[in-house]
Amino acid sequence: MELASYLHKAGDLAAGMYFYCRSANVASCEATPVAAEALYKMGMIKTELMDLRGGIITLERALELALSSSSDSDSSTSGPNLSHLIAADLATFYMRLADDADFWAADSEQPLQQSNAEKCDALVVAGRVWSSTACYERALECAQLGSDEAIEGLASFKLGAARLQDGDLEGALALQQRYLEISQRFADLKGEAAARAELFKIYQRLGDKRAAIEELDILRKVAEDAGELTTAADACLDLAVLTYREDEVEATKLLEGYYQLSRRAADRGRQGSAAVLIGLASGRAMMHHVAKVFEEGRGIYELLKWKDAPLIEGLHDDV
Repeated sequence: MELASYLHKAGDLAAGMYFYCRSANVASCEATPVAAEALYKMGMIKTELMDLRGGIITLERALELALSSSSDSDSSTSGPNLSHLIAADLATFYMRLADDADFWAADSEQPLQQSNAEKCDALVVAGRVWSSTACYERALECAQLGSDEAIEGLASFKLGAARLQDGDLEGALALQQRYLEISQRFADLKGEAAARAELFKIYQRLGDKRAAIEELDILRKVAEDAGELTTAADACLDLAVLTYREDEVEATKLLEGYYQLSRRAADRGRQGSAAVLIGLASGRAMMHHVAKVFEEGRGIYELLKWKDAPLIEGLHDDV
């Protein structure tokens, strides 16, 4: 083990990995913590060599041994919690793999076959059907085991977004609430803004208009403080669409906020859209038409047809 560590530190990764493997094989029968540590170091070398999948497979084996050991205190790794160290690193690597768009694109073109043995092994180790969502799930589990709240929060956010896309609204809600809690604890305004943006979508899908409005009202302020100006601008637009029936004047002011934030963000597309919306909503008292088009998901190009009398008459019929 000491030779492997020396070679690793000296930069001879291949030799270091070989001797870590030998150490793990020798120790596996008698000294489980030593074998777990050797596999841990071996897995880390694989990730350094850009073999992320192979590293994950090896680290899963190391974690299994570390957890099954009666005591981690025999390990020469600093502190008694080798399993926590392995779990924290595994969480990070699962997140990296889940976000690897090129890997999943290639995987969708070529399903798991005999030549994909390593991915099949990882599938068995993780106990799930191999997918980016499964990686987020495992990352969340490992982050919780390793007491890494930063990764836990990010995994909760990503997994929550995936749950929302799959239609699991209650699951998505719990995950985004957890991310919000962690972001607030770390005073992470960008994280809080991201969580609230997702919570708005969830509450809207659940039909809880009041909760959706509350999230948007906080989101536009938090996002602006975080420097996420386009997010704040979009929150103003969404809030205007949701609240225009109660107060058209306030909704029009929100559209003005949409314009000002878009201008500050130098987003000419949003700024141009906002100018049209303000003109329609305030100049022609047509806030209800503006909201109707956005509620139906038709967007700005439909509003550019506002001079078309049949369109306006049709909108009047719907209101």
